[in-house]
Amino acid sequence: MAVDIIQWTGSRQPTNAQRLSYLAVSVLGLTGMLLRRRAPLVVLITLVVVYKAWAYLFFPPGVQIPFSPVLIVPILAYNAGARTRGWRTLAGVAVLVLFSAPWIWNVLRGQQTGNELTFGSVLTVAWLIGKGMQRYRDLTTSLRAQTRQLEQERDERARLAVALERTRIARELHDVIAHSVSVMVVQAAAERKVLGHEQYQTRDVLEMIERTGRQALVELRRMLGVLRKADEAILLAPQPGLPDLTNLLDQVREAGLQVAFHVEGNRVPVPAGVELSAYRIVQEALTNTLKHAGNARAEVTLRYFGDHLELLVVDDGRGSPKGVPSNGGHGLVGMRERVAMVGGSLQAGPKESGGFLVTATLPLGNVST
Repeated sequence: MAVDIIQWTGSRQPTNAQRLSYLAVSVLGLTGMLLRRRAPLVVLITLVVVYKAWAYLFFPPGVQIPFSPVLIVPILAYNAGARTRGWRTLAGVAVLVLFSAPWIWNVLRGQQTGNELTFGSVLTVAWLIGKGMQRYRDLTTSLRAQTRQLEQERDERARLAVALERTRIARELHDVIAHSVSVMVVQAAAERKVLGHEQYQTRDVLEMIERTGRQALVELRRMLGVLRKADEAILLAPQPGLPDLTNLLDQVREAGLQVAFHVEGNRVPVPAGVELSAYRIVQEALTNTLKHAGNARAEVTLRYFGDHLELLVVDDGRGSPKGVPSNGGHGLVGMRERVAMVGGSLQAGPKESGGFLVTATLPLGNVST
């Protein structure tokens, strides 16, 4: 455009008034380009009116009008189409009609309209492209907002699943602790009764242990009442442990899953909390296999080491369904929470050869907090 300004104003064809008006209109057009984002519709209407007046006042019929300054108008039309909404859109359409009115009038009169037809078409197409881009941006923004909302809902569901699982774990652990404290109280009471009167100091210590244990049981029952739902039945059966794995595997086999069970290493005493976690991990892993692995076989391996217990649950099925991350299901959330509770580690994911593998390492010693 700058080259066209120099060539056109330097030629001998235009008059001085046309040269000066050309420069003024060009400067006005460039100014409009700078302001097009702040007031797109105002800039478009202003320049359309100015260009129409300029052509009418300085270029009588039969005189070629330089189109370089007017080439800015399609850009402004695109900009206005992409940035206006509501009544401003209707105003923009009115501008298009105004710009195309001379061409329509000439068509009705049967006169030549080649340049006006071409430019009017370009202007209309630019406006429509701008509106199309506006719709595209709106759609993209809406999709991004929906994606963020879905991600937030997914995260919220994950947090809720973690909270529910922690509450469930807490209930089960309170049951385990309550059972252990009950055993301690019963043993202390029994020992106190068989001691002679001369062992009064030992009797006093055992009585204090018994009294403290009973108080702890009262507080544990209160805590269980807070953790347990109002409509949840109170389970009188003890919490499951490693000896109950045999019954669990029998139930899974009855459900249609072939399961092999192996125990390696020398059996060592396992804390009740670790036994409960191990049982629940195996239970959840086999449940996931029943849900997702199809017609598969599973294998459960229990390995005893000096300071930790290792669990391996592997199947040869098709693994997690497509689109489900290996770390996102509620079952894996529960397993991770149980492993973290005892200070262990968990690895879960699909195997390269097919199937799914869950490996849990559970310390047998004191868990640091």
